[in-house]
This record gives sequence, C-alpha cells and structure tokens, in this order.
Amino acid sequence: MHGSRVFFPQTKVLSKHITATMRAALFLFLVAISSAQAGVPSRDPDRIYLPKGYSHQKKWPLIVLLHAFKVSGQFQRHYFGLGQQRMNKKGFVLFVPGTVRDLQGHRVWNAHSYCCNTDPLPPNDVDYLVKAIQDTIAKYNIDPTRVTLLGHSAGGMMAHRLACDHSKLFAGIVSLAGSGMTQTQECKPSTPVSILEVHAKDDRTVIYGGMTEAAMARRLLRKPVYPYVGEAATIRYPSALETVTAWASNNGCDLGASKRGAKKNYSLWPPGRETSKIEWSVGCKAGTRTGLWTLSSGGHVPRLFPNFQNDVVDFLLAQKKAN
Repeated sequence: MHGSRVFFPQTKVLSKHITATMRAALFLFLVAISSAQAGVPSRDPDRIYLPKGYSHQKKWPLIVLLHAFKVSGQFQRHYFGLGQQRMNKKGFVLFVPGTVRDLQGHRVWNAHSYCCNTDPLPPNDVDYLVKAIQDTIAKYNIDPTRVTLLGHSAGGMMAHRLACDHSKLFAGIVSLAGSGMTQTQECKPSTPVSILEVHAKDDRTVIYGGMTEAAMARRLLRKPVYPYVGEAATIRYPSALETVTAWASNNGCDLGASKRGAKKNYSLWPPGRETSKIEWSVGCKAGTRTGLWTLSSGGHVPRLFPNFQNDVVDFLLAQKKAN
C-alpha cells in the first residue's frame, strides 16, 4: 500500500462538539493510521552475506540474524562477531532481514502480544520473515535442514515466536536476553526444535526470573519501561528457566536427565568463568538439544568474548532438521 491515499469520513460537523484535547488525540490517531497504511515508516533492506568460496553447486547452512530493539542489523552482526572471517572459517550463509521502523523511527520486531511494536497497525513480521527466509533458501541453494535463528532481546523473542509458529522451517535457535511465549499453550510447535537461551541474571530489561507481579511492581518504579504493547502493568512472561524447560518438554526430552556443562568465561565482566550451562538432550525427539547458559552478571548487553561467538555458531551449525 505504499504511496496509497487514505480517506476518512468528514468530522467537521462534529468538531465543535469535541474538546480540543479530544480533537488533538483524534488527529494524532488518524495521522498514525494514515502513515502506517501509506508505508511510512518503511522496512530496512534485507541483506545477504556469503562466505568466500560460495558456490551454488553445494547446499549451505543458513543463519538468520534478528537484531535487538533500535539497533541495526549491521550492529548486531558486529556484536555477535559474524564477520567475513568467521563466515569463511565456519562455512555458512548469513541472512540479516530488515525490520519496519515504528512511528518513532525505532527498528523493532512485532514478536509477541507484549513486544514490541506499539503502532496502531504493526507489521506482520512473522509472515514477512517466513517468506523472506523461504526465498533465501531457494535463491542461494541453502540446505533446508540447516536453517537456524540467532536473536538478541526483541530479536530473541522473535526467534522463539518463529520457532513456535513455524517449527518445520528451523533446526535450532539461539536467543540472547529474549523470552518465550507468555503461556506454554501459546507455543505449539509441530516438530522439535533445538533451543539455546543465553541470559544474564542481572538483566534488568528482559528479566531473567520472568515478569512476575512482584517483578512488575518493582519495574514500574523505574523509567523508561521497555516498549511493551498495551498496558505495561499487565505484561507477564516466563523466566529463562521456564522458557527452556517448556521447550525441552515440547521436544520430548527427559526433564529429569539434565546435564551441567563446564563453566565458561564468555563475558568481560565479571572476571573468571561466569557462565554456567545446563542442557536437556536425553530422550529428545530427532536428536534435538535444549539448553540454558546463565551469566552470573553482564546485564542486557554483555560484552562477549570471541569464544562465546564461536560456541554459539557451533551450536547452530550442529543442528540438522530430521527429514
């Protein structure tokens, strides 16, 4: 609908009966609707990055990168260390889809009922991303059994949403500082998907322990509040542990057979091995894995070392969708 004109019923007769405040509110609402329908703001361009030696004669694994709220895909690529050197060494194609900027000009995904596009007519990012990914698979000879998602914050939430709604398309996802669906029943994957959630305990933006009533009461004392959709006080989302155990259950894993891995030093702060690991892989359908990496500190945007970037890419590239 880009460039289309939108017409509204005349309100001149009623205007004298409406207060100045109401007229202003109505005007802003109509402008917002008109702008959204006219295609303003627009979607950033999609970007494809190919490894050196790319050939259409073989099938390649695909990593789809979903950026955090406000930041660009290019910034997110740098943050996760997905530059040319790592792509060449690991051998994968990188797809960085573009988002629609909201009416404030912020790059944002319309991922959940609570996150994060607050415009009157938010875009259907789920349908857009699925089609864009399918087009990429066809155009660049991607191995359809090795399509994975990597997202940060709102991008992590979008990764969870896509895995819930279109599980047949994805072999695995990694979410950094994201969260799962508000309720388990909202996520009904038709096939198992490998899941890795990475989260810092002191994240004050997307809370590690989930958005409980107590957490929201504390949160409302702080400003700014994360750009939730609707009334902020009603927002609830599961903890990082609840998110991954729900996925482990969906994947058919034995929840009593979790394994703890060696601690890792992934972040600049705090010093030492700050990241603990827990994974469910016993009994899981189609060889899937479900894991939680917990940073003892680091906040919402931890400063990550290259070994973290390597291990995340290795996790994604190890996943393969069962035929």
